[in-house]
Amino acid sequence: MYRDEREFGAGRSLPGEITEGIHRANVFIVIWCREYACSPWCFDELELAVKRGKTLWLLCVDDTRIVPPAARNLISYPARSREELERHVLTLLEQIKVPQQATNNW
Repeated sequence: MYRDEREFGAGRSLPGEITEGIHRANVFIVIWCREYACSPWCFDELELAVKRGKTLWLLCVDDTRIVPPAARNLISYPARSREELERHVLTLLEQIKVPQQATNNW
């Protein structure tokens, strides 16, 4: 997870740092809400993650419609409370841990 207040140094290109982070990431998590949907920066990041074929978790915290064409067919997870959000994330983490453990047993 990137947080601009601690991850990026003064004078560094924030869009460039985010783009590099997306390229390095194994999973891209979207907390879908009205604010995310209205942000051109978030739209660009989502499009890049989809184009790069990243594992993408779309966690919907309000009723904002999913408009970006590349995201419309993605599986989304409604999370109207912190507990639901945490439950989805833990479940999704378990799903990606199982294949990794299976390959480690070889």
